[in-house]
Amino acid sequence: MLSSRFAQALKVRRLSDLFKVKELKLLLKQFKVSSRWSGLTRMYDYYEMLGFEIDESFIAVIEEIGGEDAVAVALALADTYEMTDEQIAEKTGIKLNSVRKILYTLFDNQLVSYRRIRDKSTGWYVYFWHLNRDNIESLVNLKKQLVLEKLSQRLEYERNHMFFYCPRDGIRMTFEDAVETEFKCPICESPLQPHDNKQIIAFLEKKVKALREELAKARAQQ
Repeated sequence: MLSSRFAQALKVRRLSDLFKVKELKLLLKQFKVSSRWSGLTRMYDYYEMLGFEIDESFIAVIEEIGGEDAVAVALALADTYEMTDEQIAEKTGIKLNSVRKILYTLFDNQLVSYRRIRDKSTGWYVYFWHLNRDNIESLVNLKKQLVLEKLSQRLEYERNHMFFYCPRDGIRMTFEDAVETEFKCPICESPLQPHDNKQIIAFLEKKVKALREELAKARAQQ
């Protein structure tokens, strides 16, 4: 049986408090709780999740799989160790049936997991859901790698081409295409102007560098 003081100490720690794993270890030592207790193991895994960044890549992956409501569900789960579908519905304002469909979709993609216990009073099973951190990280990093490849290709394209544009219609063309139209806009036939793409190149270089650093950091932590 867990010490009530220990349980109370854990209860006040939430994701927003930036509670670290080392602090949990100090609590374990202070209250002499056995690490063999299965619930504590799950709680320990949750607080390790504090190192997992909830960033735009995470949101993009969840939204691609389940839509905007799935993002709300995932963020609700990210703010606690585990929740029932009813608790998620109450917190997000999403209908219970919709929450369950989203959870099943995320479960099918191995992004959430659950444990279940039987309610002694009703005989029904109650499901407690939590994020599957490792699979989410893997999927996020896979998406980042794909984006990195596309941005790198675009960066090389920008570096290796000369561009012209029409100030009136906003059309931008490579030198080769501009030659085909005799350096005239294909819409209004106005003379094309040289286009300086240094800002585009700088922007792409910044994004590529950031993604490479994020992926290198993720590999180092594996």
